[in-house]
Formats: sequence, C-alpha cells, structure tokens
Amino acid sequence: MSGKSYQKNTLSLSLTKRYATVIEILLLILTGVFIATLRAYLRVPLNIPGRHGIEVIGILMAARMLSGQKFASSITMLASGSMMLLPFMGFKDPTIPFMYMGIGFALDFVWAKFDLKTKNAYIVAFFGGLCYMMIPLLRLGLHFSGLVFISSFAKHGIIIPILSHFFFGALGTLVAFGAIKALKK
Repeated sequence: MSGKSYQKNTLSLSLTKRYATVIEILLLILTGVFIATLRAYLRVPLNIPGRHGIEVIGILMAARMLSGQKFASSITMLASGSMMLLPFMGFKDPTIPFMYMGIGFALDFVWAKFDLKTKNAYIVAFFGGLCYMMIPLLRLGLHFSGLVFISSFAKHGIIIPILSHFFFGALGTLVAFGAIKALKK
C-alpha cells in the first residue's frame, strides 16, 4: 500500500519492449527480402539506368522513417543483399548485392549525421538520391579498374547513369516521404 510499483510490472514492461524490438527487426528483414524479390521479378521496360530506385529507395526510406532502430537501413539492405546472393534470385551482376548493402550503410550514416528525421522532404530526397547514386559511382570505379565491364556505361555514357540514379533515388524518397506523411495524418 506504499504506492510503489512491483518489480514484476517493470520486468513485464522490459520484456514487452524487447519483443517490440525483435518484431521491428524481423519486419525490417522481411522488408529487405521484399525489396530483393521485387527488384528481381519486377520488369520495368524503360531501359533507363536506375529506374528501380523508385521502388527500392521508396521502400527503404519508408522503413527508415517508420523505424526507431538506429541501423534500420543497414538491417534492411543486409537482408536484401543476402537474398540477392542466392542463385535462384537470378541476379547476373555479382556486385549489386554489396552495393545495396552499401546503400543501407550510407543511408544510416547520413540519417544520423544530418538528423534527417527533422528535415523537410527535399533535403531527405537529396540524400536519398545521393545514396542511390552510389551504385553507378562504385560501378564506375570497378569499370575503370578493369575488374568488371559495365555495359550501362558503354550504352549510356558515364553522366546519364549517375544522374538517372540520383533522380530515381530522389523520386523514390519523395514518394516514401509523401506516403508516410499521409499515413501519419
């Protein structure tokens, strides 16, 4: 009757928070699996480099904005990249899983460094475009090192893949930002 709470209630609350964290991480992993599956089987016949940035960065940014986990993008893209390594997924480019993982790490870094959760849509879109633009920049390094021949550079030149990846990444971010803001209302 002293008004103090029992230890059992505190432990119960702690376990509930742990379960919520585990469930959130599992949802981030499932989101990564969904991104890899969608990327593998969605065929968009635009023939423009980076066109999958709309759905990839859109889903990734939505997960990043909704999650309270510090490394939400990294968890999501590690799951996505791991799925892409499986032979039945059909990815011919051996570097793309690692580039997707890099996008997750980069997004978590800029999210924390620039505190993007408090910024407006255009600043977040700029950073989303920059993160997705890592793909052609890393490919450019591989291409000129002679390790891998990237047909996109032979077909479209160097500037168009870089700019189109930035554009589609920024567009996907704006779509996610708008969808999340609309859902929160």
